[in-house]
Amino acid sequence: MARPTGTVAVVELVVHEDWVGHRITDLEDATGARVAFMIRFGSGLLPEPKTVIQAGDQVYVAAIAGRAAEAKRSPPSHQVRTSNESRDLRSRRGRPFDRPGTHRKRS
Repeated sequence: MARPTGTVAVVELVVHEDWVGHRITDLEDATGARVAFMIRFGSGLLPEPKTVIQAGDQVYVAAIAGRAAEAKRSPPSHQVRTSNESRDLRSRRGRPFDRPGTHRKRS
C-alpha cells in the first residue's frame, strides 16, 4: 500500500477577485485543489462542475497543504480558459468516471 506524501486539509480559500465569473473547474485546474463546498448568500452549496464563482462566495477546498495558497495570491492566468471554452473542451473530451452511473465493469 502506498503511503501518503502530503497532508490534505479542507480550508477556506479567499480567492482573488478576478476569479469571479470563472467556473470552479478553472480554479481547480489552476491550483490542484478540489472545491469541497461553498457558502453563497449565507447558505451552503455543493458545487457542480458548471458552478461559476460569484462575488462574495466563500470557497472551501480540499488540498494538499500549501497548494491552496496559490489562488489566494493571484488572479487567474491568461492561460485559464473562459468558462465557455472550458465547457466545450470538457464536453468533447468526455470524462466517463466523473459522471455518476458511467463506471465500466471490468471483464
